[in-house]
Parts: sequence; structure tokens; C-alpha cells
Amino acid sequence: MPKPRRQFKPGRPATHLLLYMATVFSVFLATHPSNPFAFFGTLNCIDRFAFTCAIMGILTAHELGHYIAGRLNGIELTLPYFIPVPFAFGTMGAVIRMKQINKKNALLDVGAAGPLAGIAVALPLALVGIALSEVQLIPVNQPSLMLGDSLLFKALVTLIHGDIPEGQDLFLHPIGLAAWFGFLITALNLMPAGQLDGGHIVKALSHRHHLLISRTIFMMLSIWGAMGDALLVNPWLAVTGLCYIVGAITLIATPRFDKVGRKLLLTLFLAHLGLVMFLAADTVSFPWLLWSLLLYSFRLEHPAIQDPEAPLSRERSLAGCMTMGIFFLTFMPLPISIVY
Repeated sequence: MPKPRRQFKPGRPATHLLLYMATVFSVFLATHPSNPFAFFGTLNCIDRFAFTCAIMGILTAHELGHYIAGRLNGIELTLPYFIPVPFAFGTMGAVIRMKQINKKNALLDVGAAGPLAGIAVALPLALVGIALSEVQLIPVNQPSLMLGDSLLFKALVTLIHGDIPEGQDLFLHPIGLAAWFGFLITALNLMPAGQLDGGHIVKALSHRHHLLISRTIFMMLSIWGAMGDALLVNPWLAVTGLCYIVGAITLIATPRFDKVGRKLLLTLFLAHLGLVMFLAADTVSFPWLLWSLLLYSFRLEHPAIQDPEAPLSRERSLAGCMTMGIFFLTFMPLPISIVY
């Protein structure tokens, strides 16, 4: 006898509220200078409050975009589960559990609504944050943490501050830093692969090419993540980097071994991480290697949809293309680097 279908459980509102409040607290805590794992720290409570409100505003808008689009399309889904962490920016975003989306129109609506809502909040915050930021001299004879520029963020900086002279850089106001993080989160979610927001959109726009595009993105992340540091930082990292790339190619060529493949890829990732730590190397591209591992672990394939040949409306096709355009405008090849 076939197993009964698993009943969808919506989740408890108290759980979502507690996780949301915990994330607000962890983002605020991540800005304290005493936290050695924080990306940004200050004792100025006004700056900490502004940073927390800006980040939570962007993430909340993004997740509510998904939630509202899902409800409008009659999809059973939960409220967002926000993820607090005690390091970096204080959060790893949020996830929403939902039933499999079987309609192409609904898939595009849900995939595009989150990034569009998030960027709608991040964009004005970026304008305000960049306007409040100051151009200062880059400290000499000491390492400096440099944030990467997306095309959109760079255009906003040039619009407000003009061309920044050599030897100087823009030191972001906390609101500007939160907006930069919002742009990064938007780009990561819009990668056209797997079951990310971008993967949903590509599946709706061109379901036949989704898996090919997804595998291409996975390989690009694997190659750049494994070899970028070998080219830019320490050539010895090519030893484990090449092993990871060979493993990734093998898994693409033999997709039947998913469970074994995840263990193999994790082992190769840990080997590369171990060499990075042994050499005490400053990593530039390593985060993309982690992203490739996560992408493969959560499956490159996308569940099938009903009526895959049914055409999308012109409005939805335009929204999908516009949303993927936002991916190219917010993507950063080197989000964070260290300059000596």
C-alpha cells in the first residue's frame, strides 16, 4: 500500500515570533565591539539601532514578499523562520516551508516577490546610508577590510560622492552597510540554480534549461571558490582546490550518487578548509566554495511542475526577466577582501 501523504503543518506563531525577536537581538548583539566574530562593531547605540532596523527591514520585506505571493496563489506555507547567529551580521536570513508549487505562474510569483520586495526596501536605505557615509584615507601599513562593489551599489556611490580619489575609500555608515548586506543577500538568493529564488524563476521561464543552468552555476562556483584563493593568495591552495573541482565534475557526470556525492563533496571541502587553516591564508573566494557545497547539498534539480508548456503571461515574464536583471546588478564576485 502507498504511504499516506504527509500532512502539511503550518507551524506555531509563537515559534516564529520568538525566532524573529531572537534575530533582532542577535543582529544588535553582533554590532558590539566585544563580539570577536562580528563583522561591524560600535558602542554608539544609535548606530547599532539603525543597523539592526535596516537589516531586519530588508529581510522582513523579502520574506513577506514570498509569504504574501504564496497566500495570494493559494499555496500552503508557513510564516518565515528567521535564523539568528552570534557572528558576522547576526543572521543567516530566514526560510519559509511550503508545499510543492505545481503551477508555473505561482512559482514565478513566489520566486520573484521576495527579491523585489527586499530590493525595494534596500534601495532607499542604500541612498540614505551612502549619503551619510564619509570618504576617508585608507590606513597605510595595516590590513584593511574591503567590501566588494556590485554594479548597482557602485553606481549609487558614484552618483552621490562622485569619483573617489586613489588612496581613499568610502567608509560606510551603518545604514549603508546594512543596505550593502541586503544587496548581497538579494544576489545570493537570485542565483539561477537549484531551488533558490533565482532557480524558481528560471524554472518558470525556461523549465527545460533549468538543470543545465543550475549545474553550470554550481561548476562556476566550485571553480572560482576552489581556485580563486590559489590564484590570488597562495598557490599551494591549488592542491586541494583541484581535488574539489575534479570531485564536482565527477558528481555532475554521475548524478545518480547523490548521497555519496554529498559526503564526498563535504570531505573535499573540509580538506580544502584544513589546508587554508594550516597555511593561515587570507581567503577571498572561499565563501563561494561553501555556497557551491550548500547548493549541491540542497539539490541542483527542481521539482517538476504541472503544465510545463503552459505559457506565462507577458507581465510575469517581464517580472521574471527584471528580477534576474537585479541579480546581475547586485552580484559581487569578491564580496569581501583584505588589502595590505
